[in-house]
Amino acid sequence: MATTDKRNRLVTIVGYIDPIDEDDHEAGAMISTENNEEYMVEINKQSRKLLDFIGEEVKVQGAVTETEDGEKRILITKFEIIDYEETYEDDTYNQADGSYERYDY
Repeated sequence: MATTDKRNRLVTIVGYIDPIDEDDHEAGAMISTENNEEYMVEINKQSRKLLDFIGEEVKVQGAVTETEDGEKRILITKFEIIDYEETYEDDTYNQADGSYERYDY
């Protein structure tokens, strides 16, 4: 997902941080969106911080350019890690005495 702020000519993208090289996370990163778009991250002070969050969902803002071969690149000005709460069904049974017993079927 990408939206554009026309006043600042900045784009906001929500996606996951993926390494360019699985064996060397320092090689750089890309942002992969739900729409199967990929944005190569230009290296700067902000993007270096992203390397600590490989695999996380992120909301980034920055300037996007496209190379002659169609590769999208983003120069990040700010980012935010998106936290989410996992939801799951509780598979315990609450006893009257406050203890829990697990039932596996």
